[in-house]
Amino acid sequence: MRVANVGAVRYGGRCANCRCGPHVIEPDARAVVAALQLAEALDRNERIDFDVPVELADPRFHIDHVWTRGPGRMFGVAVCSRDTSMPIQIHNTDGERCL
Repeated sequence: MRVANVGAVRYGGRCANCRCGPHVIEPDARAVVAALQLAEALDRNERIDFDVPVELADPRFHIDHVWTRGPGRMFGVAVCSRDTSMPIQIHNTDGERCL
């Protein structure tokens, strides 16, 4: 797996509301697990559309471009829930590589 130090992942910056900071937000453990699972799935399948059968895979979704220089190299995951239902995962990219 090509994941660096996940323990160092966090977001921080000056607060627009209180004008002070920096405030630092640590990731939710569920999001870290989901991100690691996404990284493993991308490494294992070498394509973004890993949730469809191999015979239906679109060659435009291969991840060869991820290991080269240029835009379109970030993948992410958000874990969210509605009310008390089970959490859902949303996978996303930086949007630089559009079809």
